[in-house]
Amino acid sequence: MVTVERIARRFERRYLAGKGEGAGWYTEAGRTAARLARQYKTTKSTVAGIIAALSPNVTWSQNVIGAESVLRGSGPCAGYGANVIKATRIKAGEDPRDVLRGPKVTAFYRALMGHDEAVIDVWMMRAA
Repeated sequence: MVTVERIARRFERRYLAGKGEGAGWYTEAGRTAARLARQYKTTKSTVAGIIAALSPNVTWSQNVIGAESVLRGSGPCAGYGANVIKATRIKAGEDPRDVLRGPKVTAFYRALMGHDEAVIDVWMMRAA
């Protein structure tokens, strides 16, 4: 039987070992946001906000492609329509902290910005 305690131990082992499916992932994702910020001459906060806004139920590769599409102002991208609108608002200059809502998306934004944040998303649930 799967219990909350078993799931917590599984995550703790992966976290403490520093080796698991997600080890270092957010650090690398934050570097991607910084690279895109340089490439598109904007801030890391803007790019992290766009990535976070587009993130629900898309893969990382779809997320990055979508963020680049928003940053270029070209064509459709993966993501729910309301989230694409949020990403576009962030690109236009609105503060991501004022636009983003929900525990997963706001935690993802903060993790991309380098904060030690627990992001509970579909990938975390699959790992559980």
